[in-house]
Amino acid sequence: MGRVRFALMGLVLLLAGCAGRRPIDRLTAQALPANSVAFTLEHLTADCRGLQGEEPAQFIVRCSDPKVQVRVQAVKRSRCPRPQSARRRLSVAMAMDQSASLFGTGGRFGSDPDKQRFPAARRFIEALPADTRLTLCCFAALNSMQYGDFDLLVPMGEGNRQAAVRALDFLEQQGPSMHGTPLWNTLIAQLNTLQREPPDRERWLVCFTDGANEVPAGVVSRTDAEVEAAARQTGTRLFFVFLGDEQSIPDYPTVRATLQRLADATDGALVAVREARDLQAAFEDVMGSANYVPCYRVQCVLKREGGFRRGEKVRLTVRGGADGIERTFELTIGEPNARRL
Repeated sequence: MGRVRFALMGLVLLLAGCAGRRPIDRLTAQALPANSVAFTLEHLTADCRGLQGEEPAQFIVRCSDPKVQVRVQAVKRSRCPRPQSARRRLSVAMAMDQSASLFGTGGRFGSDPDKQRFPAARRFIEALPADTRLTLCCFAALNSMQYGDFDLLVPMGEGNRQAAVRALDFLEQQGPSMHGTPLWNTLIAQLNTLQREPPDRERWLVCFTDGANEVPAGVVSRTDAEVEAAARQTGTRLFFVFLGDEQSIPDYPTVRATLQRLADATDGALVAVREARDLQAAFEDVMGSANYVPCYRVQCVLKREGGFRRGEKVRLTVRGGADGIERTFELTIGEPNARRL
């Protein structure tokens, strides 16, 4: 159990959007000239448009003093505490895997035979802000006579957290679906629902899964690439609570890498949990993302003939991408970070 706890601590740190910031490469070890200073600013990803990778040349940083030259030295995707001005209400779609592989069949290990995902999911839902709009589904459908990608347990709406908790109570008493695991089809359907949400809301898709994508013969399966494209188009952050290990999940490294890629591409997170008893902590870590927001940490060097006085304030404007939103920052000489105004 100690090994599991140690591994979980590492996975929590991996979920950087929930508890901290990823460091970016330091400036060159060479000392800066006497007339130059180095600083870092945090520019929100939501304000950027059309960026490709982390090329410094895509960021335009200018100073209100025309005598000051600013050079962007390095850029790194990261997360930072959410500014008050960036706080938005949530619309959350939650998808619960109800496939046979979680229960364990045919002598195979189950990913969650004791159904520990349900108390963890209940606590997660109860922790959501009261003004969250929420929908809940399970996949695949539980009707043994007729196929369905998923069952809609709670339609999207506000003030329905208790209805979602009751739906989880019901689902916990049910057996596995007999229709495989249409993971990608289910996620595409939930993304379509989120696309119809008000544009001023932040959209989350939280999926509990062991990563399997299996559909019966005659059913067309969507792909992980289509899920990524739809999530980007709808501006949805993908969060995966991934339960299982090499014993319970065939091709575990590949499955995990796929979910990690989707999470990274959408500013979401993957929390990999090898034992069901760790699920509660996993859901709590995902919930922590409400206090953080994706950003770019931009390191710059500022230069002016004659140098700068310690404590002097310098006003900067920043644009990420040719069509990005321009924001204003204030730098106090002698401090490493610029403050977003």
